[in-house]
Amino acid sequence: MRVGRASVGRALGLATALALLPVLPRTEPSQTGWLAIGLGFALAGLTVLAVVVLALAREVGMLRLA
Repeated sequence: MRVGRASVGRALGLATALALLPVLPRTEPSQTGWLAIGLGFALAGLTVLAVVVLALAREVGMLRLA
């Protein structure tokens, strides 16, 4: 079993990101900042949910055609 280039690149990117974490400034988000972070996570969750629902609808449609 061989390790692909994409896997190596992903691992190096993650290692680089984790190595740079201590360099980032440590500040506490304001109340508006926390709201923006929460809104971002909520919108990301809705996007993932929409993709899952569309994939499920596609599968149901394929079952009806068969």
